[in-house]
Amino acid sequence: MQLQWMSYLKVLSDVTIGYKPCMTVANDEVRPQLIIAGYSSYSLQIDFAKFRQIADEVGVGLLRFI
Repeated sequence: MQLQWMSYLKVLSDVTIGYKPCMTVANDEVRPQLIIAGYSSYSLQIDFAKFRQIADEVGVGLLRFI
């Protein structure tokens, strides 16, 4: 098994997560094998269903880090 480390992609605006930029980057630019969605101290609710939809459309796995 080979791992490649990449810088994380910041898809946060001032207040909310940018799901559309995340989809664009995952689908057109990066083509990841796994999307890790989560937070350690984020006061707003993350829509994990949208991350699931992005992962399904790109055809990759989703790991929820909560």
